[in-house]
Amino acid sequence: MLNDHTYCCQAAASICELGEPQLDKAEVCRKFHFGKLKVRDADAKRYGVPLFYTEFGACFDGEECAVEINNSCDAFDSQLSSWSYWMYKSFGDFTTTGGPKEGMYNPDGTPQAQKLKALTRTYMHAFQGTPNSMYFST
Repeated sequence: MLNDHTYCCQAAASICELGEPQLDKAEVCRKFHFGKLKVRDADAKRYGVPLFYTEFGACFDGEECAVEINNSCDAFDSQLSSWSYWMYKSFGDFTTTGGPKEGMYNPDGTPQAQKLKALTRTYMHAFQGTPNSMYFST
């Protein structure tokens, strides 16, 4: 399996000056994610392995985060890639930069509603034949 991460902050240092991509950078981020997925999909096909993204988003609970998650997930769908969100719940991970705001729950245990809504998407569990495309309309 080819495992990768995608964060729009990788596109340019200025993108995440406030800790996460801002709405005025959404199209730059979308192009970054789609471009990265296209390259990694080609790599996975060359090696004959599935493509799986285990980290993306790592943002806070707001419209900016929802847009970043949707841009990433749309790119995953475009290449029929599997994914899991980083991170489910804060456990004091010293490798992260956003602290407990990056998880799916607030420090008081309440869910981050906008983030969870963006992450709740239908996907193909099983199919007959070879899939050509997948798209979830937000």
